[in-house]
Amino acid sequence: MRYLLLFLSITLGPALEAQSDLGVHFMRGVWQSNVTNPALLPDHRVTIALPGLHNQFSFDNFSYNDLVSTRADGRSVLQIDKVLTLLQEENAIRESISIPTFSIAVRIGDNGMIMGGHTYRGQGFMQYPKELPSLIWQGNAQYIGEEISIGPDVMAHIFQEFYVGGAVPVGDFLVIGGKVKFLSGKSSLETSRTDLRLFTSDDIYQSTLFSDYQVNSTGIIDYEGFTASRFTLPNRPFSGFGGGNNGFAVDVGAVSTFGDVTIAASALDLGGLVWKTDVENQILRGTYTYQGLDILEETLLDSITIGSVTDTLETIYDIQTTNANFTTVLPPRFYVSASFSISEKLRFGGLINGELNRGNLLPAAAISLHFDASPHISFGGVYSARREQYLNLGIHTAMRLGPLQFVAATDNILTAFQPGDSQTAHIRIGLNLGFDYIGPDKESPWNREESFFR
Repeated sequence: MRYLLLFLSITLGPALEAQSDLGVHFMRGVWQSNVTNPALLPDHRVTIALPGLHNQFSFDNFSYNDLVSTRADGRSVLQIDKVLTLLQEENAIRESISIPTFSIAVRIGDNGMIMGGHTYRGQGFMQYPKELPSLIWQGNAQYIGEEISIGPDVMAHIFQEFYVGGAVPVGDFLVIGGKVKFLSGKSSLETSRTDLRLFTSDDIYQSTLFSDYQVNSTGIIDYEGFTASRFTLPNRPFSGFGGGNNGFAVDVGAVSTFGDVTIAASALDLGGLVWKTDVENQILRGTYTYQGLDILEETLLDSITIGSVTDTLETIYDIQTTNANFTTVLPPRFYVSASFSISEKLRFGGLINGELNRGNLLPAAAISLHFDASPHISFGGVYSARREQYLNLGIHTAMRLGPLQFVAATDNILTAFQPGDSQTAHIRIGLNLGFDYIGPDKESPWNREESFFR
């Protein structure tokens, strides 16, 4: 249990962000939009994408300013009691980072394309019941005579992605695209069973833990008992290729244009990894009884300072360790969008997005206005609404100087001005080299309205 709480504290640390790329999807003709739909084509015959960054994070129901207040003397004070009133029955934290290292795309004819590349990716997710932080902070005396669920659902993994793919026209008005991705895993930590229920007797204040809880890990937890375990973060992030923790995934997409209207749909990350190397499974299963009201408080005490606590825990909890392979299913993402060319330079679009993460659907909707100011700069804005987050204003731009193209996008610019009041943040930056620009006069009608630079 203490490893899960340690993971929670680590996950809360990064800068804030959100779950899916929305604004970049509307940047048609820019290579980075292909990340959201493999049928979206860049506007150069040859495009080379240099290293970039995409980072996003979010947590539900409270912000930093809800958690921390500043007193008159300038000292910061935790407001955990306030945060507990803001939590829902289930709450989530989500983290995703990707580092595209190198990609190349070559247009074949006017409407086809072949592509390949590599990306380093990390993803994390935790869903936890309100009772878990309430129990940690306020103790279980508040739950006398009650049975509460406290088991968090955790998923975090780091892996590399190598892909090849392409896009082909079907008739005059449709293009379909796809990628096949080989996945090489570095580290993983996830739960496969999450049943932890605590009952506190109203007779002698005896605490009983009912458990069927399992944590699977690769390269993170080395469990040898309460006094001899290690929690390690992975080093050498680009190592591990071909090490036995492998998998496959596919992206598929389609784009159809009729006059000034373009419709696009895609499904991404359909697949997963099988973890076989350095695997450990920590299993807590059974019913355990503890006398008194401080069961969780004592679990969190530092064993170096108070060694007797670990002896007590070793006696109470019987954690079994095995080495069985386990499978991670990537959270699939879906995009459906439509855009309308108001004029030669101005385009309006709408988007519905969804991500299915550990059985939880994370929906989002967005509208965008995009303007091609000149052959060298294009920019736009996007408004998006997510679950219980209804004020997200984003901006995106692409600037070109010769063959060099710089791309930047954020789905929530308000985070830059009000970081303490935000629950989400998002950023994508990229640098491309484009050769042999394909202008509107060179394109067939199905893609004419989708050229990014006029």
